[in-house]
Amino acid sequence: MQRCWLAVLNFGEEHSIEETLVKEKLDKIDHRIREGKRKLLSTKEALGVYAKHVK
Repeated sequence: MQRCWLAVLNFGEEHSIEETLVKEKLDKIDHRIREGKRKLLSTKEALGVYAKHVK
């Protein structure tokens, strides 16, 4: 039973760390966009030649 709880706790810790890393990455991207160092693409630009397939 103790192993089960340890596994649950370990999963929770790993998930929390992953969530933190994702948030940090998104914050960095947002910062670069505000600085003008990164460009947001419209849906059409992102899809390129495949845009014609989306309504």
